[in-house]
Amino acid sequence: MRILILGACGMLGSDVVDVLGSWGVNDFTALCHLECDVTSRMDVLAAVESMRPNVVINCAAYTDVDGCERDPHRA
Repeated sequence: MRILILGACGMLGSDVVDVLGSWGVNDFTALCHLECDVTSRMDVLAAVESMRPNVVINCAAYTDVDGCERDPHRA
């Protein structure tokens, strides 16, 4: 089973990567924000089309609380 992890460099994403590794799962691709911006439909489609995962785990988050209040559309 191929797994794609988005937001892999954040707090949750890095923990998911560590847990999968500790379980012996090795068929996964972990992408950070610079590699795949989840706010970009094109980035996400390109990643999914090129990797053809069976499962996508989205760990990406926008954690700037003040920024969310100022710009709810982006949040």
